[in-house]
Amino acid sequence: MFNLVGNSLSSERVFAVGKEGKQQMKIFVKSIVAVILVLVFNTVASACPRCRAEIKGGTYDQNFFYNLFVLLLPVIILTAIGFGLYHADKISDKLKGRIKRWLIRRAAH
Repeated sequence: MFNLVGNSLSSERVFAVGKEGKQQMKIFVKSIVAVILVLVFNTVASACPRCRAEIKGGTYDQNFFYNLFVLLLPVIILTAIGFGLYHADKISDKLKGRIKRWLIRRAAH
């Protein structure tokens, strides 16, 4: 995986072979992910003290619940569509049965 021609850098030299190598690789990957997460969240968090009052004033105003509803509306719509698609066969069977019963009752009168 790390074999470079002429430089003799191979995976055997970087990580041990076998179960130990896999464990070392997992630790290495987790460390890289942790460093990236710290760097990403640190830059976001360092901006907060400068504009905290402006953010609070703009977020918690008279339009808060309207903005929250508009923000969550796509999630609600996509959840309803997903629920409908997941249960489409059950819903269609129930509707067919109800429509059939309704037509039978209507024909009987």
